[in-house]
Formats: sequence, C-alpha cells, structure tokens
Amino acid sequence: MPSKDAAPITPMVSTTTGRSDLRVRAERALARAPWRADGKPSAHGAWLDDPDFRDALLEMRSLGLRITAAPHPGSVPHAVLSPRRVDSRRWLVPLYPRAIRINSLAMIQPVRPAAKALKRIVVRTGGIGMQALWSAGRVHVSGVRRLAEAIGSRATHGAFFTGTPGPHRKMVAQLMDERGNILGYAKAARSSAASALLRHEAFVIGQLRALDIQSAWLPRVLFHDTVDDTTVLVTDTVKTLHSPCPTRLQGVHVAFLSELTARTASTWAMPWESLLLEWTDQVRRLAGALPPAWRTRFADAFALLTQAPGLVEPKGLTHGDFTPTNTFRERGRLCVFDWEYAGGHYPADFDLARFLGCLPRLRKLRPARRGIAIARILANEYGRTPTEAHRRVVAYLCAYALRGAIRQPRAPDSEVHWEDCDGQAQMLDALLTCAPGS
Repeated sequence: MPSKDAAPITPMVSTTTGRSDLRVRAERALARAPWRADGKPSAHGAWLDDPDFRDALLEMRSLGLRITAAPHPGSVPHAVLSPRRVDSRRWLVPLYPRAIRINSLAMIQPVRPAAKALKRIVVRTGGIGMQALWSAGRVHVSGVRRLAEAIGSRATHGAFFTGTPGPHRKMVAQLMDERGNILGYAKAARSSAASALLRHEAFVIGQLRALDIQSAWLPRVLFHDTVDDTTVLVTDTVKTLHSPCPTRLQGVHVAFLSELTARTASTWAMPWESLLLEWTDQVRRLAGALPPAWRTRFADAFALLTQAPGLVEPKGLTHGDFTPTNTFRERGRLCVFDWEYAGGHYPADFDLARFLGCLPRLRKLRPARRGIAIARILANEYGRTPTEAHRRVVAYLCAYALRGAIRQPRAPDSEVHWEDCDGQAQMLDALLTCAPGS
C-alpha cells in the first residue's frame, strides 16, 4: 500500500511549467505506487521461469495466448506491475496504444484515498511520468484476437492479472476493443479448488439472472468451459475506467442486499441447525491443525450463538465477498461481480459486516476495537438491536475465519494459519468478552 506520508496530489494545470511540475509529482508518486514496476525478475525474462507464476502462465497459454521475454511476431509489449508489498501478484498492462494502456488501469481498483488519488493522476496525465514506472520490466503477449474468436468476443486487446496467491488463485484477463472499451473479463483456473469456484460462480450467475434483480446490475456469462485442464469463465461488464468504487456503504448497497435476501429467501435460506452442523464439521476436519486457542474460541462462540439462533440464522443468498473492490457504480447504478463465494450458508448480515470491515476508517482501528465498531454501526445506523448486531458480527467472524482456515493447504503435524487470523482472533475475543452495545 502507498506510504502514509506520500506527497499530496494537486490538480492538473495547463501551463508548460505546470505540466513539468506535474510530471515530477507523478514520477515521485509512482515511485511509491502500490502497483510499481517489478523490474528485477522480468527485465531479463526470468519472471517467465518463476515457479510461482507457472500456473498463471499455463492458464494464459491455455487461452491461446503467447507470452515471451523478447518480441515475437504480432506481440505487444506489456509492463509487469506488482504491489509495493512483497507477494507474487502481477498485472500485465499493454504499453500501447495509449487508450488501451490507460483503460487497462481499470483492473486496479484502489480503496484507500492516497492510492485512488495516485490512479487519478496517472489517468489524467495520460502517462506522464509512467515511463519511470514501466521502463524496467516487460513481457510480450500475443493471441488476444484468437482468444476473442474462441469465446465469441470482438476484443482486440487484453490486460492481465496473475491472481492473488493461495489455493483459490486464478488468472483474470480484462478484454477490450480497439478504442479501449472494456467488453468483459475472462477468468482461468487450473487448480481443482479454483476451478470449482468458477463453476459455482457460473451457476450462481445463471440463477440470479433468472431472478431479474432490479436494484443492481449483475454480470452475464458469455462463455464457460474447460480448455486443456483449465476452467474458463467469461462474463460481460458495464465497467469503464471512470466507474467509481464507493468506499462508503451507501443506500444502493443496502437496497441491493435487501432485495437479494427477499428474492432468495425461499430457495437459499439455511436453518441454523444446518449451519451449526456445517461449522462443527469444518472444525472437526481441521482437527489438530487448528490452534487450541481457536478451537476454544469457536466453541465459546457457537455456545453463545445457540442461545438465540434466530438472530443469526441465514436469510437467503449471500454474495460472500461483498467488498468495495467487488462493486462499482456506473451511471448511478450499483454493479456487483465476483460471485464465486456466494451461497446460502452464511449467517444473517454477513455481506453487510464484510463491507463495513473493509472501510478505510475501520481498517485504521485496532482489531480488538474493529469488531465492536462494526456491531455499533449495525445497531446505530442499520436498525439492528444491540444484541442482534453483536451476535451477527460474532457469527460473521466465525464464518469468515472458518472459510480462511479450511481453504489453506495443510502439512502433517503443523498448525493452520490464514490471512489476518490474528486480527480475527482479537476481534472475536473482544466481542466474546463484552456485553452487546458496550
């Protein structure tokens, strides 16, 4: 993530001196970018041989794409971008034409104000200072037109994301036409776990399209098949480079969640007894891999929730990853995508709690205070009683922690750990030791 002391971004001016100053500011900001160029591995083509990217490259190649370190006939140079923090995510962004280069940045959807300001300045300058970002590392890609023909698209260009590391990692391609208009997104996965998610997403989208949801735009499946051991899912989109990503929970979000629950209650709702049985089975399957403190924590939480199961019982279909980065607004309408975690096996208000937990103002709080803050917002702003809000956040944390734990690969005689498990432990402990509304 960008540094907290990043230089402020001032409005663009039209004078020659102003544009020169803007170039300097852009280059300084880009040096701290959360998606800086990763020149070391890709400058000499070593990135293509990195075992961490083997599956992502195989997924790209299964779509008919060719990726090389040196130019080849019909190829387009792509910048290799990576986050500031060390991990194995990469974005491949075409360097030309200009409209394609800029619109490719729609794939990067920042949430924090500094990162959002940085993206705005990059877009507004049309690439001023970006040579400092992109000069080090690049690869060469061809085959987007062949991919488009195979899936029935008119796309001519693509930008690519190798995926967030983990057992559910998948490659994502943003498909664009000659003018840079975004036509849709293709996901490709080789692992059995990620492939199962894509198949599930295709099913859920089909179910939702039949419901004709009015409060939000939902994607449509354009292509779904298995190609060379790779599961491929292509969906359309109405996204543009300038589609805002709201980082506040707005009325459109609440209206959508309310309609989703109302329209799916009869077919997707799960009794509390079934949900508790599922959670208990997940804890059992984790067995000795689950740290003892977490086994105790889950037991205490389950006992608390069983006292009034009606407060947390699932109400209908839940998105499962309802975050600012999985939503955007276009022409005033909410758009919701990435339905791979959707299901009826989530406690009430899971989506609401998930979104609130991602808000920048709450992310700044210590974990022990964050869970309590989410419960207070549910009670003070969304009409839940203090007890109802408290229990629903406890249930949300149980479901989210179990999902994180169960998806991790486990080695014999070793404890399982998942992303932010310590923070989730602190949130849950604080809620289990305080009274509702305190």
